[in-house]
Amino acid sequence: GARTVDNFLQSADADNVEESIIDRIEVTKGPNAILSPAGAPGGSINVITKSPTFTKQRSLTAQIGLFDSQKATLDMGGPLDIGDGKTFAYRLVGSYQDSRRYWSKEARLQGAAIAPMFAWRISDRSQLTVKLVAAQHEIFRDAFFMLSPDTTAATKDPQLAPGIDPSGLNGAQPWSQIITESVDLFAVYTTSLNENLNLRIAAN
Repeated sequence: GARTVDNFLQSADADNVEESIIDRIEVTKGPNAILSPAGAPGGSINVITKSPTFTKQRSLTAQIGLFDSQKATLDMGGPLDIGDGKTFAYRLVGSYQDSRRYWSKEARLQGAAIAPMFAWRISDRSQLTVKLVAAQHEIFRDAFFMLSPDTTAATKDPQLAPGIDPSGLNGAQPWSQIITESVDLFAVYTTSLNENLNLRIAAN
């Protein structure tokens, strides 16, 4: 299916979205000419990123484990002490991860992201929101595993093929990893023209 981020269509080979900045994910099943006119007929997903908040909040979370863990995430936001405190708001989300993968201590999963966000409540009916999302990931490719050729559906204790080490790289080079870097700038202006008509202008 197709994927959009904050309603902007992403290419088929787009990088994964850093989960620390995701607020929610909307799923549309099947074709939808209104919400996803250029989407796949099987359905689409829309990733909604976090936004500035006029309510003060602070959180620091840590993920600890043996593999694909060791991640810290900071999420803070609230009104800015400018004017009456109801006009400007911010949000800052940041994360860092450095963990080993399950098959070898040489295989690493690393990533970092920073997302400053700013909102300006121009009036009771209008608001401008700007988000900058920058992320980098280095993911070691999955190791090569092969079952023994004599393994069948009836084998009770399947074994790896000779020469395959369950804790080794099995021929994968130390430099064999997927490295992605992305920077996105989102700007959204919303206003209410009257009781029945709203306007939204967005740019990415």
